[in-house]
Amino acid sequence: MSATADLDGNQWVMVSTLVALTVLWTIVLGPLGLAVGLTTAVTWYGLGTPYAIAAGQVILVAGTESLALETILIVGLGFLAVVLVPIVTTSTLRVVAVTLASFASFIGLAWLVARTQPLWVAAASVALAITLTTYACHRYERVRLGLVPEAATETTSIDQ
Repeated sequence: MSATADLDGNQWVMVSTLVALTVLWTIVLGPLGLAVGLTTAVTWYGLGTPYAIAAGQVILVAGTESLALETILIVGLGFLAVVLVPIVTTSTLRVVAVTLASFASFIGLAWLVARTQPLWVAAASVALAITLTTYACHRYERVRLGLVPEAATETTSIDQ
């Protein structure tokens, strides 16, 4: 059985997206774009979407010392397609809207901070924002599911 025989309808959409992104990245970045695309595709197939984005970003950042920030951001936006394809093919409009709003917020934060601070400060700001958002969602979920214990009321008695 070939590796492609295991792909269902939604995965074919992702495969075609990764092929298109690899071609576009190769046109924009040359051999670096090809490396980013192939790394992202192979990692997606083996480990899944989050790892694919991380691996592609690592390769992208490793070779971008001579590229303009705008080029890096435009190429990085291609990873938005890698995230949106599974969401669009399996989710509701509300989930897609929240995902797009989240991306817009994080990209906007990175852009605003990068205009006045070094790039590492912008990256740290986005990482902190993602961490705080993730923690807030985790806490909300625990409260919503009733997994947070009620506040214990202490009663003190004086033994005489």
